[in-house]
Amino acid sequence: MCCKGWAMGLLLGGWFAWHTAAQNDLPLVRVWAPEPVLPATFNAEKYRRSGSFFYVQLQQVLNQRGFSSVLGYEQRLSPHWFAGASIIPAVNNNANLLAYSFNLSHTGRFNGWQLLKQATYTLQSEMVRQVGSATRRNYYSAIGFTFGLARNFSIGVHSSLRAVWSYQAVVFPSNSLYPRTIDQTRMQVECAWFPRPHYSIGLFAAQNTSYFIALAQFDANGNMTKPDRRLNLNTGFIGLRLHLLLDWLSVENREQARMLLY
Repeated sequence: MCCKGWAMGLLLGGWFAWHTAAQNDLPLVRVWAPEPVLPATFNAEKYRRSGSFFYVQLQQVLNQRGFSSVLGYEQRLSPHWFAGASIIPAVNNNANLLAYSFNLSHTGRFNGWQLLKQATYTLQSEMVRQVGSATRRNYYSAIGFTFGLARNFSIGVHSSLRAVWSYQAVVFPSNSLYPRTIDQTRMQVECAWFPRPHYSIGLFAAQNTSYFIALAQFDANGNMTKPDRRLNLNTGFIGLRLHLLLDWLSVENREQARMLLY
């Protein structure tokens, strides 16, 4: 089972790298957002003895307008498999968002590391309000694949540190304006301190990349100033997280439970 988990992870990693590098015939331009996003996040999970759980996430961006929440449920199908669903309302600078997400996850262990593989389907609606034009609602879907690693390090009788690394790639099948095979990726690292097994305080950092095709630009005389190009827009995230695990100690086989990635 562990070998299968590593093989699946390597396969997904190779797929991400190969597809993200698609369209190499166009020059690549990488651009960073002028400042990182600074979110404060609260997570809570209510566990059943089987390891299934309800969860909620609240996230407020501190340095710009942005609030999001997640309410969901994860059903433990077996010691290694989970299926879940969630609803995700959010507000950002330009639009009100509402998404419904469904996922299938597999978790395992290898040499003390916890491995997670997850496939997600999301249906999102976007209410766009623009000055001088009618409000409209856009609908689109996304398919995502995530691979993650986590490990616990004991630092006392009751306390521990938990290190988590994850990488996610997202595809919007109906995206015809900016036809890149991978539309968005997110790589995140997090270190959480558990003073007790049922709560933690964590610090995380992430790089979110959106992939576009930027069309050629011309000056007033018709001379090309910039050719068609691949444009990778990178945004940094640095955040704090408070995480509560309710009834965690009653869960059977806690070490195999799905790790936090929402």
